Amino acid sequence: MNKIATPRTAALERSGRPHVPELIAATLAPDRYTHSAAEIDPAVFSGRDIGVLGAGASAFDWATSALENGARSVVVFARRRELPKTEALAWANFPGFLTGFSELDDARRWRFMRRFFELQPPPTQDMFERAARHPGFRLAMGAPWRRVAMAGTRIRIETAEANWSFDHILLGTGFETDLARRPELAGFIEQIALWSDRFTPPPGEEDAQLARYPYLGHAFELTERTPGAAPYLGRIHIFNNGAVPSLGPVCNGVTGLKYGAPKIVAGIARGFFLEDADEHIEGLMRYDVTHFRADEFVMEAPNGVGSAN
Repeated sequence: MNKIATPRTAALERSGRPHVPELIAATLAPDRYTHSAAEIDPAVFSGRDIGVLGAGASAFDWATSALENGARSVVVFARRRELPKTEALAWANFPGFLTGFSELDDARRWRFMRRFFELQPPPTQDMFERAARHPGFRLAMGAPWRRVAMAGTRIRIETAEANWSFDHILLGTGFETDLARRPELAGFIEQIALWSDRFTPPPGEEDAQLARYPYLGHAFELTERTPGAAPYLGRIHIFNNGAVPSLGPVCNGVTGLKYGAPKIVAGIARGFFLEDADEHIEGLMRYDVTHFRADEFVMEAPNGVGSAN
């Protein structure tokens, strides 16, 4: 049977890992919950009660998928008492921001990104309405999970106001940005500069999540925590969600990609050229390809022209 998944992009995952709250990871077997980064057999939904943790786009994608594949009931849980309503990327969709963000000083980039993080993306209107129209759908706002436990074959969820019982849990809990979680970077993770290594925010503007992002150069390249200690890092380019605080939202959305893709291509090409500049000079000195030949023709002056008479 075909498996389904919420619409997503690898750009969100490749600077860390899917976020699974410890409350769930420490209590439930992996086959009792599914993160939005994973696929799931739709047969899991048929005739069952499903709990969804999260209130953003991926959570409502999950809710709609479950309901339209035969779930008996779906409850979406959110800690906040209102759904997010404002999409920050809609504001950012203008050339000045998308082309100029990376040129800003650290303080301004930090302030922009803190606001972006505050404005959590809402569900799409279509997904919300498709879920809300279903008789088996419920929305529990202001209902953080206090306890998760197994009760026989069912999953018991305790909130401040009520207890719930489900057959399966779906997670729309986003992703953690943590380069230490990436096995391809494990051998030199201590050499990579993060925002916490380069910028100290003013009092009241601290943000632990933002501080964990890599501090990248203008070509999306990693930079050294200790200058001169790991120059090879400049050959590693991060073109995913981890680049957003340094370069802006130009690598994780349709609108931004038309700015980000040419920027990283130009940056890599520039890096190759600068690194090999001496070889290119030598190549130019040896360059003698003939592009024009005149010796195939005999040029004769007309009678009387140029004579010495």
